[in-house]
Amino acid sequence: MRITSVLLAVCCWLSAASAQWLEKTILLPDTLGSLDNPRSLVYNGTNNKVYIGGDSGVLVVNGATNQRLTRVKTGGRVSALCYNPQNNRVYCAEDELDKVVVIGGAADSIVARIGVGYYPYSLCYNSQDNKVYCANQQDNNVTVIDGAANSVVATVGVGNGPHALCYNPQNNKVYCASWGDTGVTVIDGATDSVLARPKTGRWPTALCYNPRSNKVYSANQRDSSVTVLDAAADTVIATVRVGQEPQALCYNLKKARNSACMRWKPREYVLFGRSPSTFVDKVLSFRRPEPLDSAHDSVDRLLGDVFRRKPENITVTGGDQSCG
Repeated sequence: MRITSVLLAVCCWLSAASAQWLEKTILLPDTLGSLDNPRSLVYNGTNNKVYIGGDSGVLVVNGATNQRLTRVKTGGRVSALCYNPQNNRVYCAEDELDKVVVIGGAADSIVARIGVGYYPYSLCYNSQDNKVYCANQQDNNVTVIDGAANSVVATVGVGNGPHALCYNPQNNKVYCASWGDTGVTVIDGATDSVLARPKTGRWPTALCYNPRSNKVYSANQRDSSVTVLDAAADTVIATVRVGQEPQALCYNLKKARNSACMRWKPREYVLFGRSPSTFVDKVLSFRRPEPLDSAHDSVDRLLGDVFRRKPENITVTGGDQSCG
């Protein structure tokens, strides 16, 4: 009887042990905390670091290990990022504070705060003249910043609601898409004067430069099209239908594709061949895609390791890319 009782107790214990399961995993945040609403990315090639801008500043990540290095509290919401390789600096547009915050790429500390126009929304770097361009969406102008001195050297009037910037190194030009003006303003990179104002489709939202064919692509959100510009003559050479509400563009130098245009509602990328009107392929994205940026292949791992959230807002593509 005693042996039977012991065996019964052992069996009950084994049954209970085998019935256990993982009920919940609790993630313990580190001292850097989380980053709310990440909306911009930029890559620091000098130190192999990725910078992520969001509502509460900038998070810096090691590009090799994907480990979070530090958090830079800029003081406001970061809407755009831009890297200056000549001086190893990262520029952060704070749309609510009307400032551009400059971070040193080596120490990841703030080295300057520059007053710009109302609601800075997009940034672009001019490598030939070492200048940073800031599109001020509600001032209808572009602030030009000296990349060495971190001082404002010019203000250029553009169209209504400047939304995106793109640099053409071959002809030393800066392109500014004005969301409310149905066109692109072309700025001379040396003199910061306006060269041309070619028309695009309605609501030009994103720009992308093709260095191989010297063309500029404009994603026109309202017209569901992409306008192709000859970057030498600054004239329209093609208009490509891409589907509903394109909002981002990206160029792949290694593949025989000039740009990828991101749709909003179908959540697809439309890929073009070297001919501006040649359709190549479509790539599915995640829910509510956001603009692409050149953070290289490590961004897919950053989604889990850095943001600690499901990859609902960013689609990752491999390879070296030039984006706008």
